[in-house]
Amino acid sequence: AGVDATVSRYPGANHGFVQNFSWIPEYYGAFQETSGFLNRSRRRES
Repeated sequence: AGVDATVSRYPGANHGFVQNFSWIPEYYGAFQETSGFLNRSRRRES
């Protein structure tokens, strides 16, 4: 649709890993990526 996109893969993770396994340190990067995306989006709206 003409927008930028980012794909991140977490080997061995299923589609629900953020909700079910958020306590696993290796998956913490998913939260960092998400917060970075939200912060960048918020700055663009300002």
